[in-house]
Amino acid sequence: MQIEKIEAIGLFLNTYRKNLSYIKYFREFRNGGSASNYLDPKNRYSFVTFLRDFKVARSINAREYNKVLRSTDSYLNKNHIVDINEFAEILKSANLTHGDLCISLASKILFLADPIELTPYDKLAKKALGIKSNIYTQFQAAFIEYRDSYKSELKGLLKKYETETAALESGLGFNKNELSLIKLNRITDKMLWVRGSNMK
Repeated sequence: MQIEKIEAIGLFLNTYRKNLSYIKYFREFRNGGSASNYLDPKNRYSFVTFLRDFKVARSINAREYNKVLRSTDSYLNKNHIVDINEFAEILKSANLTHGDLCISLASKILFLADPIELTPYDKLAKKALGIKSNIYTQFQAAFIEYRDSYKSELKGLLKKYETETAALESGLGFNKNELSLIKLNRITDKMLWVRGSNMK
């Protein structure tokens, strides 16, 4: 468990500011930012860069990033409560995902819209949680149960690195309460990722 904690906090610290930056730039796009600028892969935190970094770009048909972004924007404008499986079905029906139901892709995109309530659906996290179905709500329920069961331990781990996390959070415009929830979810995700990667 101690080795897993060390590996998880290392992954967390390495990716935390980048995750926050992806969320920040997605919000700026949703608040009226330029779609062409947000899609430009030369932009360090563009939508395309995000998809590549989160290992889901290949789930999308070639050169369809703009359509996926527009579908995302339209879905969020119509739905106050999101459904990952429903959104994945929309992308599939629009012929944007090679005919596949891409739950991981859908969850990672919508994670940008709500990083407090949603967490990326990942095969290693699924493995660690013992989830075999492709129903996101089952994964989400298991994730929350794991997070809440180990909350004090995970918060204690984060507290040891609060100086470092504060530096990583600086200048991005997030409020303190929001950050406390986001980072708890992100360290939980990293713990599950490490645990899943160590399972045979």
